[in-house]
Amino acid sequence: MTLSVTADDPLFSEEVVTGLTKDHLVRLATGTLACVHARAFLPAELRADLAGLVDRMPLSSVNSKRVNPPVLRFGPTVNDFVADGQLDPGYWTHVESARTAWAAADLDPDPLRICLEGLGEVWGGPPEAARIAGRPVMAGTIRESNGGLRVHFDDVAREFPRGLFDQKLVAQLAINVYLMMPSVGGETTIWRRTWEPTDEAARIGFGYDSEVVAGVQSVTVRPEPGDALVFNPRFYHSVAGGQDGRRVSVAMFIGITTGGNLAIWS
Repeated sequence: MTLSVTADDPLFSEEVVTGLTKDHLVRLATGTLACVHARAFLPAELRADLAGLVDRMPLSSVNSKRVNPPVLRFGPTVNDFVADGQLDPGYWTHVESARTAWAAADLDPDPLRICLEGLGEVWGGPPEAARIAGRPVMAGTIRESNGGLRVHFDDVAREFPRGLFDQKLVAQLAINVYLMMPSVGGETTIWRRTWEPTDEAARIGFGYDSEVVAGVQSVTVRPEPGDALVFNPRFYHSVAGGQDGRRVSVAMFIGITTGGNLAIWS
């Protein structure tokens, strides 16, 4: 007998909170929550200052052949440097350039530091940068995605199947902390579906045609400036294009290690 009945997962939901907790991260890692929308993750008195610092950073275009609609970003990401399942050594040149530019900007307040300190308070211990052969990777980027992002997923274990980091991970999460949001649009949608090999027929650059999530249970979240959104990026997700304003966020991945610590990368 074949059952054809479908039903939504009652645990796959958005939880809106005024304070992110360690329990939220654990529930996301174990798949009993779709996302956590933490309101006012950034203190109100810092939001305008942080937004005003964005234009002091040299944002550059991400490869438009791979990522379309266009995205501007400060700082390299490891998944831009995948070469046959390994890290292209050219990644480190971009890391050093980004660190030099960040130091020269001398941002005060520093949005990356504030976000990392906030995560440390949540977890009960300071996060550290993920390391490759002892070298710390870039931990955090600033991203402007006004035109949205195509349906995609992020999974460092699949991108680098032979392993990448010195730390051993049991879970990967993503956090986006919003410095600016457009007046209209800019929502994030997360689907209760992970990658399947047959999805490759629908690949478009770094992402996929929306047919891969047709009819799949989803949640849609529209954060405000100062909010944070945390979720499991192995689930397919996308960003809607915005109007009347910029969509700028601090973005990074959070790894929970076998030792119970947090490892951060971008």
